[in-house]
Amino acid sequence: MNKKRLPPKQYIRTRVGFIFQFGESTRIYNLTGPQDDAEAEWDCSPTEMKLRKHKKELEAKLRAAAAQEMIEDEKRDAKGEDEEDGCGWGMNYGEDAKTFTAPEHDAHLMEDREAYYNQDPKKALQKFFEREGFDMNFEFSEQGQGHTHKWVCSIEWVFG
Repeated sequence: MNKKRLPPKQYIRTRVGFIFQFGESTRIYNLTGPQDDAEAEWDCSPTEMKLRKHKKELEAKLRAAAAQEMIEDEKRDAKGEDEEDGCGWGMNYGEDAKTFTAPEHDAHLMEDREAYYNQDPKKALQKFFEREGFDMNFEFSEQGQGHTHKWVCSIEWVFG
């Protein structure tokens, strides 16, 4: 139904406009009937729906982070830690060292990166080597055609 395989022995509601294909047949059947039984049309495209969903998830994360920050501020206010505004340079050497935290990976940023890599993989690889401060020692070639098209990158590892 609608280009998806149905699970066996399970009731699935069908509506007007659904498309069926039985077994391995190449014939496609369209269910017709009264318009009041048709599924409601979407007010936006699937891409817009994904963007809306992502925006809602991001807003929820921001709200949760803001709430957590407010709770931490209230705890600090209750303890009276904010009164420690004096100069403390070099006084607590061990506490000044901050640990490195890895940046969080958002799904949309990863999708943007993947699109960037697919669009121009050679340029993406050059930017990576420049950003990491390494000399660019690699060979880049294309293999195959059409559906079997591949990019092959041979990186020369230099110690030192």
